[in-house]
Amino acid sequence: MTNSNFHPKSLKDFSNISFYISAHQDDWQLFVGNLACDDIDNKNNKTVFIYTTAGDENKKDFWKAREKGAINSVKLACNLLEKHYFEAQGTESFNKRPITYFKYNNTVSYFMRLPDNKLWDLKNGIPQRTVDNSSNYSGWNTFLKTLSAIISYESRNFNDIWITTHEPSQERNPYSHNDHRMTGLSIIELASEHLGNIVLYKDYSTFYNKQIYLEPNLDSKAIMQKAGVFAGYDKTVFDESGHNTYNETVHYTQWIHRTYISRIINLENRKKILNFDSFFLAQNTPNPIVIDTDFSFILKKGAHVNLSIYNPQNELVKELLDKTIKSGDYSLRWKVPDCRNGVYFYKLQVDNESVTKKCIVSGK
Repeated sequence: MTNSNFHPKSLKDFSNISFYISAHQDDWQLFVGNLACDDIDNKNNKTVFIYTTAGDENKKDFWKAREKGAINSVKLACNLLEKHYFEAQGTESFNKRPITYFKYNNTVSYFMRLPDNKLWDLKNGIPQRTVDNSSNYSGWNTFLKTLSAIISYESRNFNDIWITTHEPSQERNPYSHNDHRMTGLSIIELASEHLGNIVLYKDYSTFYNKQIYLEPNLDSKAIMQKAGVFAGYDKTVFDESGHNTYNETVHYTQWIHRTYISRIINLENRKKILNFDSFFLAQNTPNPIVIDTDFSFILKKGAHVNLSIYNPQNELVKELLDKTIKSGDYSLRWKVPDCRNGVYFYKLQVDNESVTKKCIVSGK
């Protein structure tokens, strides 16, 4: 369906592109819906949604309701500011596999339709067939090639590329769904092929038990954005199938109030990560800091490590780590309820080498 008052922009009319690559049809709305809404609101930005699984939960045709819910979420986000629209749908071949797409205004959605909770099996060499019986995936590499083909097709001629997906690390994102972690892992494994900025977010770990409870960190606008697109999804699913997503767990209302970015791997950082000698310290996220922030670093070999925060007078505010640790990827959280707003510095000392970076507290 096409509205005659609106014509979709050609590629040259968009200055940048954002991908939201999710395991299930309600993931981006629930965990980063506010970010997606902001991207859609920017009419110079093209926003692409890719869903790796059907989210069928072994229920016959439930995936159809979920796809309609995802599409209506996008429609709602597009129409927050503008009422005119362009709409088109069809099937495109990627890596010799038919992938259903839906275009609406400055967005496009792709549905890969792999069975729910089977990406781990695919990673371990167990072939999978899509729920609509349109394609076979012989293994993980087939899945990666297909996903990569979609990303390459949509990102052609773009220099400013952002890819937002699940944090795959079990340590950083505990209690996550296997399909979430496998979807995030696929983007990490494809990173060398697609030179964009990667945003990894925490999902279920933002609230599942008292030990990792994270406080609400969104303003009223962001909460309304997330609640709106998720409600648009849930209403459609209920109308189509009788299933009420909100009834699955009380935690849905908690997730709506939060968006926690685990780490951002931008182009500059990725180049440094590939070339660093002994360690790499990333910029803290989020920054500016409202309630808390994460400091991430990578060690190539074991060493004695100290990570501390200082005020502008070079006075110690908080020591986060001071011990010998083995090589690996680390992340430490700093809560700032008693700190004044302003500039702070965090210093990573690794044996006899050190690096210092700046962060900003603006929570009060």
